Amino acid sequence: MKAGRILIPCLLLIAAALAAAPPAAAGDAGWPERGEKIKSMGFHSKYKPYFGAMLKWDRRQETTRGGGEVMLGVYRDIGHPDMGIGLMGEMYAAAVEDEVDGGLRGFFSIKTFLLAFGADYSLRDDRVRYIWSIQVPVWRKGPIQRGGDYRLDFVSGKRRSYNFGIMTPLRQPYAAKTRPRLAHVALPPKPGRTFEKPYEAAAGLDSVLADISRAAKAISFFTAPFLDRKRGSDEDDIRRFRAKLVDFRKRYYATDGDFPAGHTFEAEIRFYHKSLVRAFGLAAGDEAAGAALAAKTREILFEEVVLPYNRLLGQWKANDSLLGYGARARKAFAAYLDGQGGMSGEGKQAAEYVFRRLIEIMEENRARQREVWETPRVVWLPLHYVFTIEDHDTQSEIDAILEKFM
Repeated sequence: MKAGRILIPCLLLIAAALAAAPPAAAGDAGWPERGEKIKSMGFHSKYKPYFGAMLKWDRRQETTRGGGEVMLGVYRDIGHPDMGIGLMGEMYAAAVEDEVDGGLRGFFSIKTFLLAFGADYSLRDDRVRYIWSIQVPVWRKGPIQRGGDYRLDFVSGKRRSYNFGIMTPLRQPYAAKTRPRLAHVALPPKPGRTFEKPYEAAAGLDSVLADISRAAKAISFFTAPFLDRKRGSDEDDIRRFRAKLVDFRKRYYATDGDFPAGHTFEAEIRFYHKSLVRAFGLAAGDEAAGAALAAKTREILFEEVVLPYNRLLGQWKANDSLLGYGARARKAFAAYLDGQGGMSGEGKQAAEYVFRRLIEIMEENRARQREVWETPRVVWLPLHYVFTIEDHDTQSEIDAILEKFM
């Protein structure tokens, strides 16, 4: 068929367009080496050339005919580039069955709505037709990870014709290189179903873990308070919000033997870490060993859970959960226990149980923050879970913690 003879070269033209596009960066450029000069990106040019290739469904005659075209054009912003408004001009060469054609197009482009409107002048017909175009990148970095858009044209006429293909930038060195392709980051997946033997905690251990859970929740409340996110005027919403404030106020000023000055932020932090040492002391059967285990736990949880999660602040998260990080942390903790001589098998099992419950408690509070903020992007794990007050009461200690995030 004649259409087949022309469609195959058109497909080859599209393949050539893909190959001709400038290579994309493999990833982020990374940090400059110490002492290396930082290259300025400068200002983007107002004129942005592009190249494209499209398949054609030509319906200007009584029958639909297949073909293809290549184009070369330039886009110019009108006003500030963030407005997404500009002009496009392009020339094209096309083949439809045994006929060769060419022409010029001009568009008024509104990138915000992914639309362009304009005119198409055909040299063969010596006629101007209206054309409108949908230009969609579909995902970041465009169709071939080099920038550009998928494009669908609608050309006016007695019987409307269609073009479909791609556009890719030319001589735009930073196109598709300033952001990752995915708009989210994938967290380690939750571990699969396991068949761990249920652990019968020693007397008093679950009670101490319950104290840790309550204190961890209080720390989370201080870090991410219950916000009136909807800011509505519904009476029921206002009533529930006021009830939360009243409940928090009652807890804050309540006193007892562990909180003689009330449940202040500092008091909750100190009680949390005191209970952490008690829990590991009961697990190991020795208070000094409990303090050492608690210190190692804070170190591992910071490196394996809190640090990698909090580094993603502001990003959308797939598999939003701490349990994937927690699985890695549990392996690190188990390896540490295996290297500790003089600890019984029962003590190791109890210590691993405490460690596992800590991860579950942190995950429960992450989920609560996620519900409060209504997005995973701004969830922040309190650093007080892994640092005592004495760990960051000097500027040098604070600087050392911040350096870990860099």
